[in-house]
Amino acid sequence: MDVATDISIYSVKVMAHLYGNLRVENSVVLDLGASIGDSIYYFLTRGASRIIAFEADPVRHARLQAYVQGDYRVEIHREYRGEIIMADVMKMDIEGSERDYLTEELLVSYPQWTVGLHPMFMKYERFLLLEEMLKRHGAYYLGGDGPFERVYSSNPPLP
Repeated sequence: MDVATDISIYSVKVMAHLYGNLRVENSVVLDLGASIGDSIYYFLTRGASRIIAFEADPVRHARLQAYVQGDYRVEIHREYRGEIIMADVMKMDIEGSERDYLTEELLVSYPQWTVGLHPMFMKYERFLLLEEMLKRHGAYYLGGDGPFERVYSSNPPLP
């Protein structure tokens, strides 16, 4: 996998901030919104044993397939339909589609998770309901990008 050539130092720092608190060594990671593979690269370099990845955007999906071609540890899918998939860790960054797929059942199915909420892609009331649900499940706020994204995790942020 040659995704490292497209990952900047900035991207690595962002990944470490958003996902560094997840214990992924020897774990199966469900990556909802895998983009071009930067999060996959991050999880694999931290010892994840398997990645089940979903990316709906056709351009990103094609780049992702090219990056992971031949890597037996990565399984790629196009459309996520809300099903519960056996994994140790769940990462969700699906650019607003969390309004349709983020549920109580999903959260309790994974011992560790990180979820990016994208308020600009949904009605504000729906965003508030999802944010409240995350907080009920003990979410820690990791940061965000103003109106574009707010990231929460089951694990406390790194110091």
